[in-house]
Amino acid sequence: MRVYSDRVILIYYFEGAPSFKARATACLGALWTAGDTLAVSDLVRLECRMLPIRLSDAVRLGDYDNRMRSRPDLASNALDPLKVW
Repeated sequence: MRVYSDRVILIYYFEGAPSFKARATACLGALWTAGDTLAVSDLVRLECRMLPIRLSDAVRLGDYDNRMRSRPDLASNALDPLKVW
């Protein structure tokens, strides 16, 4: 099953405060253990990248990009501008 997510759980998963990161990791771990795929739109990816972009933090930005690319169970859903409206 594909589960569509917003940015919050991913931000907590990647770099949240320990209590939030633990909950996000447990939630996503259960999802992936069940064989589900987390679907992430281009907008969610951009929202995750906004703070590193705003802070000119190339290391954190690269970390986000690498982690999102390296997860086989994190599917990208490109937005089709003709279907958005």
